[in-house]
Parts: sequence; C-alpha cells; structure tokens
Amino acid sequence: MVIESRVTSLTSTSEIQDKIRSRKNDFGDLFKRMDEDRKLYLMDEYKFTYMSENTEKPVPDGIAITMNDAQVFADRTMAICSGANMQAEVLGKKLSEDQKTLIEEFLGNLFISIDDLLMQRELGNLGDFLREQIFIRGRVVSRNLVWEDKPSGRFIPDLLTCDSRYFVYEYGDHDLDWGNYTTTRRRELIENLYPKSKQYLKAKYGVVDDFWDCHVNSIYVNNHLVDERENTLGYVPYTVQRSGSGSLMLDKDHLKYTGESIFAPVRHLYPEVNRLTSILQTLNMMTFAGATQYETQEPDNAVKPENPYGLFKSVPVEKGGGYRLIPVADIKNGTRLFYSIIMAAIQRGSLPNLDYGNLTFPLSAVAISRLTQTKDAIFVPRLQALALYYRATSKMFIDQYINGGIPAEVGERGIEKTYNAADLNKEFAIRYKFFSTSPEQDIANTEIAQQQFAIGMSRETVYKDTLKLENWKGEIQKGDIDRAKRADAALTFYDLGHDLIDEAKKPGNERYYLKAELVLQQLEAILKNRVAGGMAGLDLQANTPRQIPGGKSIMPLTGGTAGQGQPNNPERDNDESPAVSEAAAQSRQTQVRKQTEEG
Repeated sequence: MVIESRVTSLTSTSEIQDKIRSRKNDFGDLFKRMDEDRKLYLMDEYKFTYMSENTEKPVPDGIAITMNDAQVFADRTMAICSGANMQAEVLGKKLSEDQKTLIEEFLGNLFISIDDLLMQRELGNLGDFLREQIFIRGRVVSRNLVWEDKPSGRFIPDLLTCDSRYFVYEYGDHDLDWGNYTTTRRRELIENLYPKSKQYLKAKYGVVDDFWDCHVNSIYVNNHLVDERENTLGYVPYTVQRSGSGSLMLDKDHLKYTGESIFAPVRHLYPEVNRLTSILQTLNMMTFAGATQYETQEPDNAVKPENPYGLFKSVPVEKGGGYRLIPVADIKNGTRLFYSIIMAAIQRGSLPNLDYGNLTFPLSAVAISRLTQTKDAIFVPRLQALALYYRATSKMFIDQYINGGIPAEVGERGIEKTYNAADLNKEFAIRYKFFSTSPEQDIANTEIAQQQFAIGMSRETVYKDTLKLENWKGEIQKGDIDRAKRADAALTFYDLGHDLIDEAKKPGNERYYLKAELVLQQLEAILKNRVAGGMAGLDLQANTPRQIPGGKSIMPLTGGTAGQGQPNNPERDNDESPAVSEAAAQSRQTQVRKQTEEG
C-alpha cells in the first residue's frame, strides 16, 4: 500500500550516490567509535604489543590475556534493562477512558505482532535488538511500513530492524530528509528480491543500499540502481533515535561524541586492564621459569649453555659483575597498585557492586536507592531514548493505518484482534515510560511505599511513581476488588459460584454443578440474614491495609538489619555512600594482607 508504482526519481542516481558517500564520510569517526565498542563487547582478542619506532610490535615472550569485564558489564546492563517495566499511556482531552484503553491495547498488540514477524525471520524480538543497539551502538533505527499480504489479505506491520552502524541519514528543517541503510547479503537472496541485480553480482555477496526520501524508495546493488518506487507516504519511514548520553556541543567533529554507548566513561580503560593482566601473567611466568644468567670467566667468548630451568633466555655474564635480573617483585607490586586504580575508575564509570552481587554487608532501603542512583547515568538517558523511539514508531504505524483506511489485525498469533481505522483516528498523545528494576530495588521501593501509605499518600502516586508498576491502573482496580471481597463474603461466593458454573460447562466436569449449588446455598444464607437486618458475611476491618506478619519491615528504611532489632553499624549508617564504605573496608583488608606478607 505504501509503494505502488515505478517512477522517475526526482534526484539522479549519481546525486543520490554522492549523498550517501559524502554522509558516510561524515559518519566515519562515529563508525570508528562503534567499531571500537564492538570489539570490547564481543571480547576481541587482545594483542600484547609495544611501540617501537612508531611501529606496533608484539612483546617478545609476552602472554596476552583478554579480560571479560567489558562484556560482563554490557550483558549485565542489558539484562537489568530487559526486566524494566514499560508504561504506555494515551492522553486526549476528548477521549473517554474506554477509548484510551482501546488505543493502549492496540499498541500492545501491534508490538506483539512485530515481535512474531521478527522471530519468524530469526531476528529475535524487538526489545532485545533495541537494547543492544542503544547500549552498544548508542542509536536505534528501524524502517516502519504497512503492507498487504496477498494470500491472506492481512495488512502486516513490517518493522525492519536496522543496525545503526550501517545507517546514514540527514535531517531537513523539521523531519528526516532522507535515510539509507546498507546491508551485505547473499547473492541468491538479492537476485530473488531484485531480478535486475543479476548482471551486477559476480561474488557470493553483494552490497544493498535501501535509500528513502520523501518522494522515492531506490534500491542499489553494488552501486547500481535495480529498483525504484514511489513513496506515497510523504515522509521517510525510518525512525531514528539516539541515546541522550553524550555531548551536545557542535564542534566540527561532534558526531562521534553524540549518542554515546555505555562504554563512554570506560572505553579506554578496558584495554589497560588487558595490558595489566597480560603484564602480570608474563611476570608470573618469568618468575616461574624466567630469564637466567650464567656466570663465566670470559663471557664475551662463552658459548651459551642449554638452559635446564628457564623457558625464556640465558645470558652469559662475568663472575662478580655483568647484568643483574630485573626486580620482578617490585614490578608486580607497582602493577597491582595501578590495576587497583584502573578497576576503581571502571567501577565509578560502570555498575556498582550491588548489581554484581559483590556486597558483603546488608543495606537499608534508602542506601540501596542511593546506590542504584549511580546507575541513572547509564539507564535514564537510554530508557528515555527508547521511550521516544516507541512513541515515534507507534505514531508512524497508526498514521499508515489511518491514512490507508486499513483495518489492523494485530496481536498474538491465533487470537489477533481487529481495530478499525476509525478507532485510531482520534486526537491523542502517546507517552512511554521505562523503569529499570532489580530485586533489591523492588524490595527497597516496597519498603518506601509502605511508609508512604502510612502517611496517607494516594495509591496512584505510590503505584505509579514509587513502585513503577507497568499497569498501575489495573493494579488499583484489582486491589479494590480484593478489598471488597475481603470485606464482604457475599461477593466472594458470587464470583466463585459463576467460576464453578463456567467450569462445569466443560465436558466431563458436571460435578462442578454440585459445588456451585453448595456455594449458592451459602450465598442465599448470607443474603437472607441481610434482609432480616443482620451483618452476616461482613468484615469492615478487612478494608485496612495488610501488614507484614509480626509488624516487621522487609528491610530497614534507613539502617540496621531488616526486622532483627540489631543495632546499627555507625561505619555503615553515616553520610558515606555504601560504595565508599565498601572501598574503605577493602582498603583495610589490603593493608592487613600486605603487613602479614611483610612479616
């Protein structure tokens, strides 16, 4: 429905190719940064080298170690983000609550359909792709189209996930002016999609450029135009959103500093970790079977004997003089000190120990909240970017369904739901919110929520802002129903009776009718008592908020050990952050160990 007829491009092939080539050159430094981050993320094998006469050479007899810190950091951040709650909210002055709920339901089912289509092509789900892109690349890109599946007659929401490393674009005055996605594909696949490409394909793989502007969609294979169609949308159907982390200064080379990845504060530290561990391991080997010196009367004329001990070198020296071995132990101590400095810097630029499960002492709810705030620099700008991406993508798909007058059949396969264009053709705004969570933070939030309820704060504020529930409206509704049932047994028996009747209608479950009859008798007894002025089945005290058994908290709000009544540790409950307290404890342990080693 979007691409109908072949047209003559308003821009010549050579002009489009020049645009793409020029913009790729502009993005060169940014792409180089992305390539460096990719090596960290995929644990590219470290090469233990040194500089000699402006030439990088391998360290003789050096042992190269590739540490996994960068990959663990990336995997951990994405795992935390995968558990983040997403809140979708539709706002409109003229919309009823039912209309808002209908549109929110459509958006949820839309992205379920998109995930199904992506997984059919072995591309994973959209959430996993977006997280990897926004954390590692620093940008997210997708092409969003609706097209008709001829055999079924369904209109498919086709979202193409684009690796931002291979996407170039340029903005006009108000919106995306053009975008181009470059991919490398197998020859057979290209020929099936674009028959005219056969004459330009000689190798096993070919390079495909998918160029869009506001007028045309042009396909190039190995820089040759093989297909061109009209863009009837009137806009470029790419969504581009970069991370909010990075610089907004507009220097000539500013692009490489925008939309930063999570490695920005530690990008140049991880290679030093590899270098230091390689030095330490090489020194360990030299200590175990290192270089030796062989004393002789005439070292200049000595024939080097076979070294029965060292694995490296044997040097002939004059007795009482000559060369001396390098003090390896001193080098090790200096290397360890530098290593601790590097790791402390990485700790400050990545995740706190709490997220790796390395803390050795309990923390209060407030302490956990303070500690997890250090993650905000990592998660907040990227989660906000994902929220903006989802909003723009949702609007683009809704626009295509409305302008095409197309019924949208979306949702989980087998139970899809149809939405008419009129259902979506309303004036409204879409908001998405992401909240990163962890078990520790959930517990801390729950403890804080209890205190907020105690002082009379509303459930909307607590559920939405403190507990950050994805469906906080539904949770309030379920809570109201739960309290009502606890206060009035008649409601419980009424719902239970209907559930039993529904179960009895299934083949082989006729016995449930008898159970339903017994429940009905209890309900009738309660209602007869009420008619006579009684209070049977009512428990008005049940409307009070539920408390934790024994009155104990899940964890202390500000200090101490949860529910145990133990005294607070002054070293842990002062104004220092838990990270600083732990660092001090580790420093004391290191000092004690050194003193023990020195006797």
